[in-house]
Amino acid sequence: MKLKLHLLLALCLFTVSFAQNKEDVGTSFDFNYRFEQNPQIVLADNYNHHLLSVINTDGMTATRQMIVRKFDQKNQLLDTYTYDFPKFDIGTLYNYLGYTETNNGKVVVFTKTYSGRAKKSEIVKHEFDKATAKFTSTAIDSNPIQSLGKSGDVSLQKSNNGNYIGIVYTKDREKKQPEKSLIMVLDNNTQNVVWKKDIEIANEHTTKYFTVTNSGKVVLLRDNASFKKANNYNYLVVVSPEGEEDKNFETSIFIQEPVAVSIGTQDYLLAVNSTTRGKSQENFTHLLFYDLQQGKTLQNHKLSEFSVIKNIKDVSFRNIFLQNNEIHIFAEAKVEAGVKPSAGFSASQFPETDYTYGPAYLYIMSFEGALKSTNKIATLSTQADISRSFGLLNVKGNYYVNTGFMASPNSGTYSSLFALSAATNYDLSKRMLTMSHSSAYTYQLTYYFPDSSKLLTARMVDNNKMTLITVSDVKL
Repeated sequence: MKLKLHLLLALCLFTVSFAQNKEDVGTSFDFNYRFEQNPQIVLADNYNHHLLSVINTDGMTATRQMIVRKFDQKNQLLDTYTYDFPKFDIGTLYNYLGYTETNNGKVVVFTKTYSGRAKKSEIVKHEFDKATAKFTSTAIDSNPIQSLGKSGDVSLQKSNNGNYIGIVYTKDREKKQPEKSLIMVLDNNTQNVVWKKDIEIANEHTTKYFTVTNSGKVVLLRDNASFKKANNYNYLVVVSPEGEEDKNFETSIFIQEPVAVSIGTQDYLLAVNSTTRGKSQENFTHLLFYDLQQGKTLQNHKLSEFSVIKNIKDVSFRNIFLQNNEIHIFAEAKVEAGVKPSAGFSASQFPETDYTYGPAYLYIMSFEGALKSTNKIATLSTQADISRSFGLLNVKGNYYVNTGFMASPNSGTYSSLFALSAATNYDLSKRMLTMSHSSAYTYQLTYYFPDSSKLLTARMVDNNKMTLITVSDVKL
């Protein structure tokens, strides 16, 4: 019953009743909501759109593949293209790193592909070409490994302007030896490597996270988690083709997941952080605005929204936009919510931590770093492996948020697409579309076609099938 409730809350489109809005409802198709990760609408134009998802499960029914489904304007499923990731041997494992869409009709999935038997690890890009409907896999880096447990860590981030992809491969570290990392920056549109270098850092800190600037530099967050060390603070390393430069903070600080933004030619860093290290709630007490060029904290605002949440695990910046001479930060909490069986195994085996997304907030900052307003986005928590807690569109500088289930004293329970505007201080004041409570909305699959004023959404049918729906005459 609980699973069905989460499914209703997170994966189905609300049945919409529009007086003058035509709906094109496609035929239903098989969709495994439990295993298909990160579903996204990609490669969309006025003729076709595609649904991308990735499956990476272990166990008796191990599956490692990317799926691309092609639809016409009426949301009828035309083709399903399934691609098994290439493997070294029967023991090959994969970590899904992320995806990107190019401007030449391709969608690319990145994996860390590794095997203890082959004693090899590769960073691989798997491309689907819309024009030919063909998949290709290309290793962009290859390294020997000692074992599965000593294969190193790989992560991927995009720059805020979407021009660059950063990949950091931190190799397994031998005791009392420098940390060795491979840094790669790719052009997001061509997938060509812009620059690549190996670095070594010889101290007790480790690379915890990284971000990519709009000019293609990589900023490493260095952390020493030991309570026994006097230098258990965070600091930064800015890496470029020309070299590395340390950036320190004026006081001890503990950063979560920094994001680099640019105002003009200047680079800045935004991050939720704390000034002490302790329980999880104590890690989300401040909002940092940091000048990367000067190596100087401009503001570190006290926050109260996330530090009161029990069992909070993370706060991520879903989106950051710079417009109207302001910085707009959409932030969302991730919270521990018990345990569940691992994907691919039976319910009695290998339990893993279950998470939910929400609550969420919109922070408005000036270009000087002043916190002008804090706006709660009214959502319910959603199961993290199914959906985020809200959907977001930015159309011509205007925001539209789907808030999921909401309660109203006058109209009961409903779901709506709201407009956020500077004129109303970004309150959820203008409801664009109101949807009934018979089912629920798939937040991650929101897509808008400005040329035709159509909104693309989806709903689940019988828990294992999905249907895409286009709503016409949606003036955003």
